[in-house]
Amino acid sequence: ATFSRARVQNWGDAESREVMRDIATELASRTGFGVCSIEVVRSGGLLELVTITGAPADVSLIGSGSELAHMERAIAEGERHGLFTFIRAEAMSPDTLAGVFESPPASDSSAATDAARWRSRDMLVADVRDEAGDLRALVTLEAPLDHHRPTAQTLEQASKVAAVPLRAVLTVIEREA
Repeated sequence: ATFSRARVQNWGDAESREVMRDIATELASRTGFGVCSIEVVRSGGLLELVTITGAPADVSLIGSGSELAHMERAIAEGERHGLFTFIRAEAMSPDTLAGVFESPPASDSSAATDAARWRSRDMLVADVRDEAGDLRALVTLEAPLDHHRPTAQTLEQASKVAAVPLRAVLTVIEREA
């Protein structure tokens, strides 16, 4: 993956970044996930990581950029349910995995015997779009508290509880524009 800190100015002011952190914490809590990150779309086809909450969250990545095209490929390889796209690690092509993740995948020994168990490279992503349909942010949930992959039913439920916080992400982004 291509991650950089070359950006002269990070997205948003301190108050907006704090609001995004609060929204991410609330989303993780409401949906039963341990980690939530929010990336905003920047110019040049880049995503900027604005916040990441929970454990094991790597806060040193906040402010880093990555290529939107890699995540778009991963999302295209996923399964859409409600507001979320569930991306199974094994469904991602090797090129997509290399583009999305900075390091090689960790061993998922439990996954070999339990198809319902969450894998370290699984992702649950909601795309945040404005009224014109333009992508403004990606919200990613990882590390489900029950350690299982979501079912279609749990994804529909997660969509219901995440709808308002996801709209709040858009509101914060539009306020910054």
